[in-house]
Amino acid sequence: MNGRRRKVVARMIIDWLERFELQDEIVVRTIFSFSYKELSSSYAHSGEQHDFWEFVYVDKGAVEITIGPHCYAMKQGDIVFYKPNEFHSLRTNEVAAPNLFIVSFDCDSPAMRFFENLSFPLDDECRRLLAHLVETGYEVFDPPIDTPRVAQLQRKADVPFGGEQLIRLYTELLLVQMVRKYGAHRLPSGKLSSLPQENKELELVAQAVDLLRQRLAEDVTPEQVCAALSVSKTQLKATFKARTGLTLTEYLNKLRLEEAKVLIREEALSFTEIADRLGYSSIHYFSRQFKKATGMAPSEYARSVQARLSR
Repeated sequence: MNGRRRKVVARMIIDWLERFELQDEIVVRTIFSFSYKELSSSYAHSGEQHDFWEFVYVDKGAVEITIGPHCYAMKQGDIVFYKPNEFHSLRTNEVAAPNLFIVSFDCDSPAMRFFENLSFPLDDECRRLLAHLVETGYEVFDPPIDTPRVAQLQRKADVPFGGEQLIRLYTELLLVQMVRKYGAHRLPSGKLSSLPQENKELELVAQAVDLLRQRLAEDVTPEQVCAALSVSKTQLKATFKARTGLTLTEYLNKLRLEEAKVLIREEALSFTEIADRLGYSSIHYFSRQFKKATGMAPSEYARSVQARLSR
């Protein structure tokens, strides 16, 4: 077959084949906000509504979110969606300072109805997609997405190739995967919290935290906390971990380090005196633990801008 005839045959085959247009179920072309927020344990947002979608993922700690008449008690690993023009508010539990990843976006795909009044824990695969989305956000946006009080998204001058496209693709893939995983067996409309049970658990955790604060210099054991609060070890461990994202020992270490930072900034005690006051066995152990948690030795922290700004 000569070249001319091969071209004619190829053209006939192409004309015979029908084009197969891929169908998009969920399309996200516009985003309004993209942020990673570290909130205080006493944060409260009075509420708002807007004409676009938004999701909130709890990366650490716990929050209580109200959407219309529904109340959602959310812990680490949970995600919730606000549909357009739906009033919503958020508050922390005054025990653990949460970290939240929030994305608001425009999407008029009918499949988005799946996410109305829906809150549930993400599985490992969806969390990996979310991690890719966060990582790409750091590459694309300036200032970084964890910068407080950023009013408007701005592009970096040197965005890696395809960065903004990956933002869209990861967002769409995350949404599609959630519908595929849970769509056939639609979850109930969120985990509506039982407020009496919610308040009981928050009170238990608050009492445990108060006890730890009072005994920072001691190596308080879970058994001692259980005895003081007249609660079972199983109940305390499960509730405390669910509400704070930390074990009792981890939370005690966190409180010690927070108090150490305050004492360093006050400049009234030496590092040795601070270590002794907070129950560390030696100045060397205190320094190692402080650097492990903050990335700085106590002396470096004392000289840092961060310590000055936190006065």
